[in-house]
Amino acid sequence: MPNVLVFWIAFVLTEPAAKGGLDLGTSGSSAVLLAVLFGLTQVQEHRTAARPGGEEQDPVTRRADSP
Repeated sequence: MPNVLVFWIAFVLTEPAAKGGLDLGTSGSSAVLLAVLFGLTQVQEHRTAARPGGEEQDPVTRRADSP
């Protein structure tokens, strides 16, 4: 994730509302980021379950440069 993007996310979450931020502070920002992480995890699980056949792909066990 680009450093500039991380900065602006932190800035908007923690900056006072009068200055254009959400004024969530440390705990509120952590709660928002935890909710986003949980949501993205659920989306990924849903996509995995929706694959044709309903099975996960087997992991690759050999390197591309080996015979």
